[in-house]
Amino acid sequence: MKLSLRKGNNILGGIGVLMGLVILALAFVQKLPYMKNNIPGPGFFPIVCGIGIAVFGALIIVENQSKAKKAKESNTKDKDSEENIINKAELRNFAYIIGSSILVLILTPLIGMLISIGAVVTLLVKILAEESLIKSIIIGAGTTIVLFLIFRLFLGVPLPNSFIGL
Repeated sequence: MKLSLRKGNNILGGIGVLMGLVILALAFVQKLPYMKNNIPGPGFFPIVCGIGIAVFGALIIVENQSKAKKAKESNTKDKDSEENIINKAELRNFAYIIGSSILVLILTPLIGMLISIGAVVTLLVKILAEESLIKSIIIGAGTTIVLFLIFRLFLGVPLPNSFIGL
């Protein structure tokens, strides 16, 4: 499959506009007030973000079209915009990340969030970074410890419980 940078930018801009409009629509459907008691209300952040995302998505499309127009007017071929941006290795890495995220969601109720994240980090370091098993385990355990320190001890955030109580 060939996807040029120009086409990819148009798709990205379109998705940005669409997502920004969805965020705006959700803020209005939920009747989140923009201002409440003369201070920003619960709708302030989603409305501002929705507008920003939609505007910047549109700007990506406008910039992309203006670059294409300039290249056409000057009768030059913009090689950067025409080359294929899909790389099999990047697609494989993307699939690993999505799959590992799903694995964390599946494992969290069984073994707990911290342990499942640590296990998945260990797996990703072993597979993607091609490190030794010992180094992968150390990195996964270190990730688990750091997450525990940040969320449980410093922030006091309760994490989802598991069947084994961790």
